[in-house]
Amino acid sequence: MRLFLAFPLPTDIITYVGTLQTHIEDPHLRLPESPHLTIKFLGEVDEEKLDALKALIKKIDAKRINLRLGPIGAFADWKKPRVLWVGVEPAQDVIRLQQQVDVLLKDMFPKDEKFHPHITLARVKEDIDAPMTGKIQKLAVEPREFTIDKLVLYRSVLTRQGPVYTELAKIDLS
Repeated sequence: MRLFLAFPLPTDIITYVGTLQTHIEDPHLRLPESPHLTIKFLGEVDEEKLDALKALIKKIDAKRINLRLGPIGAFADWKKPRVLWVGVEPAQDVIRLQQQVDVLLKDMFPKDEKFHPHITLARVKEDIDAPMTGKIQKLAVEPREFTIDKLVLYRSVLTRQGPVYTELAKIDLS
């Protein structure tokens, strides 16, 4: 089964991200319907490892994180973007938690060498033209504040309509 760890976002932030997405609608983009802040993509995991994974995740000791939305960015870069995203600040709080997760899961999963906290706005299916890229880069993001208070282990099932996420375990942050 395909798994990942992520922070679910508050409803008002999900709504706002949806508003940002309306400004970048393009046939070359696939807009996710369930924005979240991924901490670690685990990939395909054998079902017999699920209980051990849940037990490890329960050992995460983390506090709530206060964040605000940051500027728009792109992976790999703006010349040939594959993923368009909204950053979160202060990033170092999320990075510290992600590093704790990496250490905790080191015997089961490889370390994420290039982790960058973000909320995916869109995935690029085909190359987008320079005017659209410029429009996206100029999109102003309000620095809306929000609190992350739980970490969730999700199962992701890919369908023609997009991924379907199921919550398998949850850790409340103190």
